[in-house]
Amino acid sequence: MPSYGYLINPKSGASTLAHQLGQTLSLSEEPRQRFRRDYLDSFDWRLLNKGYCLQAEHRDDAISLQLLRLRDLTFITQLHSAKLPRFVDELGRSRLASLLRPILDVRALLPHIKATVTQQCLRQLNAQAKTTAVICIEQINPGAAGQALKLLFHTPIKGYDTDNKRISAQLKHEPSLEATPQGALQLLLKRLDIDTSYNSKADIVLDGQARSDAQMKRLLAFFLGVMRRNEDGVIKDIDSEFLHDYRIAVRRSRTLLGQLPGTVPQRALARAKRQLAQLGRITTPLRDLDVMLLNFDDYRTLLPNTLQDDLEPALAFIREQRRTAYKNVCRHLRSNSHARFYQGWRRFLETPVPANTRLANAKRPLAQVADERIWKSYKKVLKQGKAITAASAPEDLHTLRKSCKKLRYLMEFFRTLYARKKLKQLIAILKHLQDNLGEYQDIHVHIDFFARLREAMHEQGRLPQTTAHALDTLIANLNVQQQGQRQAFHERFTQFNSKPHRQSFKALFNP
Repeated sequence: MPSYGYLINPKSGASTLAHQLGQTLSLSEEPRQRFRRDYLDSFDWRLLNKGYCLQAEHRDDAISLQLLRLRDLTFITQLHSAKLPRFVDELGRSRLASLLRPILDVRALLPHIKATVTQQCLRQLNAQAKTTAVICIEQINPGAAGQALKLLFHTPIKGYDTDNKRISAQLKHEPSLEATPQGALQLLLKRLDIDTSYNSKADIVLDGQARSDAQMKRLLAFFLGVMRRNEDGVIKDIDSEFLHDYRIAVRRSRTLLGQLPGTVPQRALARAKRQLAQLGRITTPLRDLDVMLLNFDDYRTLLPNTLQDDLEPALAFIREQRRTAYKNVCRHLRSNSHARFYQGWRRFLETPVPANTRLANAKRPLAQVADERIWKSYKKVLKQGKAITAASAPEDLHTLRKSCKKLRYLMEFFRTLYARKKLKQLIAILKHLQDNLGEYQDIHVHIDFFARLREAMHEQGRLPQTTAHALDTLIANLNVQQQGQRQAFHERFTQFNSKPHRQSFKALFNP
C-alpha cells in the first residue's frame, strides 16, 4: 500500500503531535526507537533515477535493507543483513537482489546520506482491536546543523478505507502538518543541496551559430569535469565503472581534439593530445583486467562442467595482475605531473577565446563545422567498410570499429544541433553495426589476452596441465564465436550501407 507523507512544523514536537492525534483517533503507541539510517545508491544515482529509494536501518546489531518506490512511498521489499552490501551479488538470491541487479549492474552501493532517526509509530485500532492504519512520526537528523527533518507518514491497511479516509481528512486539517508528495530521501537531498545530476555524456545545449572554438572548449571542459568526478572513485577502487567513465571521457576528449582541427592552438593541442594519450595507455591494462574479471563467469560457461574449476589458477593470476595495474594507475593519478596537466588544461579551457585568430575553423559557426566533420567521418566509415572482404585482417575490422566510434561520438557531441528523432534513428542504425564490430573485437582481444596469460603463467612455472588444457579449450571456443561475428559483419554492414540509410545521413548532415 502507498504511504502519504507530511512535513511537520519544526516548532512542533513529536510527543505533542502524537497527543493531539490521540484525542480524536484510537491510537496505540509503540515504543519510541532511535537508530541509524543510511540512504544507499550508486555514484550515478541509478536507483533514484529509476524512482527507488534503498535505505538501510541499523537496529540491534542487524541491518534491515528496505526498498521503497518514491512516486507513492510504497514499501516494496526488505532484506535483513549482517553488514551493508557493496554489490548486488552480496544479496544472494533474494527478491531485493533481483530488483536491484538490472538497475545497478556492476555499480557499488554507497551510503550517500547517513542520518540518526528518532521514530514514534502509532497504530490506529478499530473496535475489534485490529490495526487499520499505521502512523509514523520521524525526526531525521543527517548531522548537518539545522538540517533535521520532521515527517509523518500515514500508511493505510488494505480493507479499511473508511477509517483511512477519516484519518486522511484529519491529517490534512492538522495545522502543524503540510502534505508532501516527496519522501524523506528527496527532501534530504534538497535540504542538503546534494547534486544528483551526474551524466558522463555531454549534457550541454550547444549554440550552432556560435564560434566553434568557444563551443569546443565547453565540451572539453565538460569531459575534464567527468574525469575529475571519477578520479577519486578510481583511486579508492570503489567499482569498475569509475575507471570506465574516466576512460570514456579521455577518449571523447581525444576524439574531439582529433576530429575538429583548426579550433585549438597547435601548442595546446599537442600537449593535450600527448597527456590524454598517456592517460589512455596507463589505464588500459587495468580496464582490460577489470573486463576479464567481470566476464570470467561467462568464460567458464564456454567450457564443459568438468573443466570449469580448472580456470581457478588463471583467475588468481589475473587478480594479481590487476593489483599491479591498479597500483600503476594510482601512482600516476597521484603524481605531480598529472596534477600539472589538470591545472594547465583547466586553465586553458577557462580562458576566453581570442577575438582574432588564424585557426581555420575557430571563428566558423559550429553548425557548419559539425556538418562537415560528421559527413567526412561517415564517408570514411563507408569507404573502410566497403573495402573489407572475407580475406581482410582482423586489424581492418578494428580500424573500422574505431572510425565508427569516432562517428558516434561526433553525432552525440553535437546532438543538440539536429532534429532529436532523426538523429536518434541514425545513431541506432550505427549502433547496430557497432555491436557486431565490438563483439568481434572484444573476442579478438580476449583470445590474445588468454594466450598471453597462458604464456606468462607457463614462464613463471604456475601453469598446471589441467589449467593449460582449460585455457586451450576456452581459446578454441572463443575462436568459434569470433568466426560467427565475422560472418555476421557483411550482413550488418550491408544494412548500414543501404540506400535509405545513406539518404537519411545525407539529408541530416549534407543537405
